[in-house]
Amino acid sequence: MIPKTGVIPPNGYHFIERHGGAEKRIDGTSYENVAEQLLKYRVANGIPYGRPYEEVCAYVCSGWPHFCTDHAPAAPAPEATKPTFTIEVLQWVQLLWKRQAHIPQPLVSDTEANRRADICKNCPFQKDWADYGCGTCIDSVRRQSVVFRAGKEVNGTKKPTGCSILGQENHAAVWAAKGSLPDITPEQRAALPNQCWRKHQ
Repeated sequence: MIPKTGVIPPNGYHFIERHGGAEKRIDGTSYENVAEQLLKYRVANGIPYGRPYEEVCAYVCSGWPHFCTDHAPAAPAPEATKPTFTIEVLQWVQLLWKRQAHIPQPLVSDTEANRRADICKNCPFQKDWADYGCGTCIDSVRRQSVVFRAGKEVNGTKKPTGCSILGQENHAAVWAAKGSLPDITPEQRAALPNQCWRKHQ
């Protein structure tokens, strides 16, 4: 069972994390956002990832079964207008976290991350997402990227930025396992250069 969309449990969207004899209330703006915040909390505190989204659903449905249903909600219609590049990258980072919250994956090795980063840093389609959008959005992308990769950095002073084809935050992407990365469309795959590490996944 999963919680019904738009139904807010008593005291708001939340989850009680219990670990090592302690309790921590995790709040969010939606059930999926609570799962994302739960995953970030576990990453930051060295707690096993578990299955955050499934755990949030089980927590809500065990406490308030009348708030839940056996039917998955319909997917929202796609936006008609293309967002600014920073917003596009922010949405990509949020989707990355959403996938991690559903099925957490470990980061790839340092060797693999640096191999990918070297490709991205020399790609003609790399575009600095920090040159666009508002300061709040830029700070949000940076913060979520750093937390996702657990503060890890690739070698060298030059860091990967954004992909103008995929709208992805490259510094987080190079550390992400294949199962964590948002899907790409056939059109995007065709537009990627042959040397791109994502083209051949």
